[in-house]
Amino acid sequence: IGLLVPFMPTLPALVAVRFFEGLALGGLPALAVTALAEIVTPAALGAAVGSYVAGTTIGGLAGRVISGLVGDALGWGWGIAAVALCSVASAALFLALIPATRIPPGPPLPLGRAFLANLRNPGVRVLIAQGFLLMGGFVAVYNVLGFRLQESPFGLSTAQVSWLFLAYLAGAVASRRVWSVVARAHRGPRLGPLAGIESPVRVQLGCIALMLLGLGLMLLPWLPAVILGLVLFTGAFFGAHTIASGLIGRRADTGRSLAPSLYNLGYYIGSALLGGLGGLVFAHWGWGGAVTLVAVSAFAAAAAAVGHARGARR
Repeated sequence: IGLLVPFMPTLPALVAVRFFEGLALGGLPALAVTALAEIVTPAALGAAVGSYVAGTTIGGLAGRVISGLVGDALGWGWGIAAVALCSVASAALFLALIPATRIPPGPPLPLGRAFLANLRNPGVRVLIAQGFLLMGGFVAVYNVLGFRLQESPFGLSTAQVSWLFLAYLAGAVASRRVWSVVARAHRGPRLGPLAGIESPVRVQLGCIALMLLGLGLMLLPWLPAVILGLVLFTGAFFGAHTIASGLIGRRADTGRSLAPSLYNLGYYIGSALLGGLGGLVFAHWGWGGAVTLVAVSAFAAAAAAVGHARGARR
């Protein structure tokens, strides 16, 4: 489907084809996390999910940079085609290298029952909400920051803006390292507002705080500060996202294999709604308005985590 996109003659046709491309793509992350749970041991699952998320950040970086450079030189159609051809190569490698899962399938659980069981689980609901809020804010930043940097006082070109997506490398590093930080933070504080909260949630709250710090730096009209803020924001987001992806399977009881799909559904809806809303806010209230929207989303995600953790202690 991706190889068809460059040949679409009108914007409605392009959007329609991209819709079906997204429909086909959407199931892969949920299936990937479920497959990892069936391939690796439970003790290694957190690190494995971190490695997988690191791979998605490398892919996101490569897609942005390749499409930006090729598109700037040859036109947008060739930029999209270049990314699609990279995806073909990735699919071929996947088919050649993926090992078989080692857990035999159990008795099927009705989809409706599994869906309701997960939505009744407050821990799962919080993670779905966090996926919506954090991914939505992350996409909003990357959707509009390029336009901001092409304006005064920065005046960057499309090709120059595409290199800023090297910040995704911070996400790759954070995704791989965040669970080791969780392991070191296992012994939590006995006093204070975070007392008794499990170490993954405390580390995730720290990641959200770093996201907010990065947003603050990106408000400054100075390119080095914006770059530093983007790197910090990106690494912290992927740290928080990796923890949520690792926790979703632990918190689910009935219908555990469906839980990652619901989390992915939450962050896809968030990326569509909040990501699109970020563009509208930017058009009407500028970069400061977009940053405010993302900050409110991050605060809401942190508040949901703290509220659930305090409820679980009682």
